[in-house]
Amino acid sequence: MSVTEAIVFKNGLAFVTRQGTLSFRDGEALVTPAPEALLGTLWINAGRREIDVVRALKEPIKVESAATSVAALLDANAGRIATLLVEEREYTGKLLAAPESETPADVVLLEVNGKVHAFHRSSVRSVSFAEPPVLRVSVPSTGPALSIHAKGADGAEAATVRYLRSGLSWMPEYTIELLDEGRARVAMKATLINDGEDLRNTRVRFAVGYPNFGFAGVPSPMTMEQTVQDFLGSLTRDASGTADRFANVSIQRVTVNSATASGGDVVFPGPPAMGESAEDLFFYEQDAVTLAKGERGLYPILNAVVPFRHVYRWTVPEEKEEMRSSVADQVWHSISLTNNGTTPWTTAPALVMSNGKPLAQDTLAYTAPGSRAEVKLTVATDVAVERTETEVERKPRDLQRSGYTYDAVIVEGMLTMRNFKREAITLDVTKTIEGQTILREPQGKVTRLALQPKAVNPSERLEWQVPLPAGGTAVVRYRYKVWVRE
Repeated sequence: MSVTEAIVFKNGLAFVTRQGTLSFRDGEALVTPAPEALLGTLWINAGRREIDVVRALKEPIKVESAATSVAALLDANAGRIATLLVEEREYTGKLLAAPESETPADVVLLEVNGKVHAFHRSSVRSVSFAEPPVLRVSVPSTGPALSIHAKGADGAEAATVRYLRSGLSWMPEYTIELLDEGRARVAMKATLINDGEDLRNTRVRFAVGYPNFGFAGVPSPMTMEQTVQDFLGSLTRDASGTADRFANVSIQRVTVNSATASGGDVVFPGPPAMGESAEDLFFYEQDAVTLAKGERGLYPILNAVVPFRHVYRWTVPEEKEEMRSSVADQVWHSISLTNNGTTPWTTAPALVMSNGKPLAQDTLAYTAPGSRAEVKLTVATDVAVERTETEVERKPRDLQRSGYTYDAVIVEGMLTMRNFKREAITLDVTKTIEGQTILREPQGKVTRLALQPKAVNPSERLEWQVPLPAGGTAVVRYRYKVWVRE
């Protein structure tokens, strides 16, 4: 059975669909290898056949590996002409296959002039071949398989297996190319990280969102990866080792699927189509993905031209002596992008380019259709800012509260901004104070914040949008009252 579809989440999980044909004989068919499913996520359907039982078992398999020793080369090249150096003597003949057993045979069989010689493996010091040898060897082993039992089934039946597994993840990344006339090209690519299983011509859906998979760290018992003790222990420990998180699962709560118990058809939950959402998840789709286990792939997902504008922002720090540094007073130059499409932008690194040159890299936050995202470019060194605050009035014993006496202090602040650019800009200024605003020039916007509702002094955020002509200067003044305990 091959993987026909995989819904891949950013957290290293994937919901995998395998489809193919099961060959039933006397009501039994094998699925090999068994899916590496997580607890409670394994679903199996055998067409119109009602499945009576599914057993997990170990099946004999051949594990292929590189022949990196003399003994492995001897096993891999049965039937070839070889020369063995045994102790101090050489023997040339045809290598014969060793007797089959669960463990590697201790002897090497070599046919020389019609006679079969048996040598102990450890006595063979070297081997040479008349022709290029086989460099990979198949070693007998066992692997997990699922035995599907369906009464009366005989012959081929179409089957579907679905399960959640770990080992696959994806990472989005953006390139934002600034064009002319306030337009930008936003291109998103998806890096698919496959440490799970081979994908061949598979439809992959990249999921956007944060799903809650409560048992993501617990393998299904059908994978045969754990003993009973290990399995029960994994139910009662979370990722940090804390006990009893899922203890109730192993104690009680049994629910019967009425459709399955009555012999009705099992209805699989189908994934949404491209561009659709399921609850709070969104899916990008990529068809015909071929990627072997251990490989990585990069796939284009989104390419759109959107409007943008330049933003200059000054977040004025608190007026404290330890914060009065050149680093604290910075004007950041950013761009504000409008998602005018129907597809959300997921959170990812974004590289900003202009005329083929990189300008900056920042994180583009999740942006729903119709909303805006801001990406930082650089500190605007050609926009200078300066701030001062002075105490202009003090009224002693102005307030009594909870047995304490407070003075009322009037503080006046001034923000000076100079634009050394050759073009006009608008500077967004934000200042947070502890106290009550009593004057603002220009008016601006005041928002009362509920940071400490019981505090004597309220917290307020002051905001201005200040036009700055090329080479121009602007000044903002504000005044507020703060109560200071005696």
